[in-house]
Amino acid sequence: MMCPQMASSALVTWVLSLVVTASVYGQTGVVVGNVEAMGVSSPENVIIYISKVSGDYPPAESSVLMHTEKLEFIPAVLPVVVGTTVRFDNHDRVRHNVMWHEGIDGAYPSKDLGTWEKGGVREFTFGREGIVTVGCKIHPEMAAHIVVLQNPFSATVGKDGTYAIEGVPAGSYSLKTWYANRRKLKPQTKEIEVASGETTVQDFSLSRR
Repeated sequence: MMCPQMASSALVTWVLSLVVTASVYGQTGVVVGNVEAMGVSSPENVIIYISKVSGDYPPAESSVLMHTEKLEFIPAVLPVVVGTTVRFDNHDRVRHNVMWHEGIDGAYPSKDLGTWEKGGVREFTFGREGIVTVGCKIHPEMAAHIVVLQNPFSATVGKDGTYAIEGVPAGSYSLKTWYANRRKLKPQTKEIEVASGETTVQDFSLSRR
């Protein structure tokens, strides 16, 4: 286990490295923080995102991968920009299906991309903001979430609870949280100011309340 002095030193080094990154971006800053999650084993797979940023943000030219392996979708949560094509690969020895039902936000109607063997591939382009809960008809215990956002300024929190969003244009924003089970971790919104060449620190403490 890392001693408190070493942990503190590591945190300082991490923040300083992000300050340097922010200065490289010029007219942009970095948003960092720590997420505490009460009532769950860890804050892993919480998404921290800026809801609206002025400008157009085209998706990546190549597709983004979500694959099946050991009866799981990997990654379990995938934030993408509107217009992103997601590639669904089957790495398992068994057949898998990819489908979803219409979500509560109504952004995406129910869809079934089919069933295929190991090595098979399907692709789908997500053209509007919204949440899609991906499932497999053959293995109903499998689930993943694709969060389609207006801009690329988001981060998926790891088990250590830290996050970093780089290259954020200077300005005032609403920084929000998303978690698959809203009953366990209620969404939060924090108003932040991002300054050019600087690091903004914003922590979250999440719970069911």
